[in-house]
Amino acid sequence: MVPAYVSVIFEAQPILRGMLRSLRLINVARLLVILARLRRTMRVASQIIQRNYLIYLVVVSVIIIFVGGFETYLMENESPEAVIKTPGDAFWWSIATVTTVGYGDMVPQTLGGRIVRVLLLFGGIAFLGVFIPTLGAALTEKRLDEPRLTKGLQESVAESIKLKLDHLKICHPRKSSS
Repeated sequence: MVPAYVSVIFEAQPILRGMLRSLRLINVARLLVILARLRRTMRVASQIIQRNYLIYLVVVSVIIIFVGGFETYLMENESPEAVIKTPGDAFWWSIATVTTVGYGDMVPQTLGGRIVRVLLLFGGIAFLGVFIPTLGAALTEKRLDEPRLTKGLQESVAESIKLKLDHLKICHPRKSSS
């Protein structure tokens, strides 16, 4: 009750009411601090994502699967003709849909569930279209960055060139100009 009495007292006095309203600036200052922290967090997250693009894709895929599964569960669990009745069923269905396996053992029956299905199918196809080449590029880049492999490859190429040059000298000796 004390805050109610204090607000009545402050509202009755114009000077005190003005002071009370000026305290709203504290909320603006807090908002500015929060935005500054969020900006710094986003900058750090951006650097991490640029360095670890593959981890970012895995996190995004997990989020897609969980959101799709949760939304499907919410849409389907109340429907009497629904096959997807538990969160486990919904997440299993979501994984099968995102990976485009689509076993067909569980299919959404409600309109909302079918809309989520279509969105999840497009999301799964788009995700796989980005994830697989990124995984291949990451594995190839890691393999090429290994110093022993690069050095061994360079030595192998140099040895091959030397052998071909020696072969050319044997097969086609230079004619001496006399």
